[in-house]
Amino acid sequence: MIAPAAPGGSAMSRPIKAAVLMILAVFCFSILNAAVKGLEEEYSIVQIIVFARFLMPMLAVWMALRMGGLDILRTKRPAAHILRGTVALISMSTFVYALGHMTVSKAITLNFAAPLFVAVLAIFFLGEKVGPRRWAAIIVGFVGVIVIVRPDDGQIDTAALVAVASAVFYGATVITTRRLALTEHSATMLFYFGVIVSFVPALALPWFWITPTGDAIWLFALIAIMGTLAWYLMAEAYRFGEATVIIPLDYTHLLWAMMFDWVIWATIPAWSTFAGGALILGANLFILWREARLGRTRPGPERP
Repeated sequence: MIAPAAPGGSAMSRPIKAAVLMILAVFCFSILNAAVKGLEEEYSIVQIIVFARFLMPMLAVWMALRMGGLDILRTKRPAAHILRGTVALISMSTFVYALGHMTVSKAITLNFAAPLFVAVLAIFFLGEKVGPRRWAAIIVGFVGVIVIVRPDDGQIDTAALVAVASAVFYGATVITTRRLALTEHSATMLFYFGVIVSFVPALALPWFWITPTGDAIWLFALIAIMGTLAWYLMAEAYRFGEATVIIPLDYTHLLWAMMFDWVIWATIPAWSTFAGGALILGANLFILWREARLGRTRPGPERP
């Protein structure tokens, strides 16, 4: 996400501030995912997504007012925003389904395959060139995906395949974001993103609505607050720090996911999740390092 340079502050204080903001953002995303998993069994994906994102347009309006006025929200590329919101909505829906059918840590690990798909999609849609070293890293990362998704006892893990599909559409979201970021302000992208991923599913809500009761009321409130707060903190992190510093901190998400799996659901990730995750994360970090060396590092991918 592209945002204007941070006002004030010394050059030395910015990386530290950015790192703290990103760690807090990841923590909020982790709480959001745990709450979503707690709701998915009884409530529809449509209802969960609407609650998780309905505050985003209001956040975008507040950011626009803070950064210069509502004129920032005007766009001449509505079709591009619709495309971005649509692929993000598909990514979110499939990810929510995956969260409800596997451990949080496994779903998050497979979601981290998205940068691998970004690297491949960028060849066709952004005209980027990928050398043999990055191709090797991509292949290693995909091997990690296969290790995690591998069939057990001859049964294909459908939920794992859905999680991979979510990563593919997450990657497509990043590609469309990169193209939009060339001309659009971050608040503009956030506003139209929020409108599409929250208001469009809301049109179907009358057919999927189940009135929350008991703890579910607080979980729905939690996903609305954490989803919005996480986006704001992540945007602020990219205002104060470089992507090469911030993006690796996103992988602390795995630590929180494993902790929630253990504390809330008393589960420990399978060895395949650890092994495959190590390959995926190693591949991602190598690709990030290569892009930084080539001077092609951009602000990191947004979470759909």
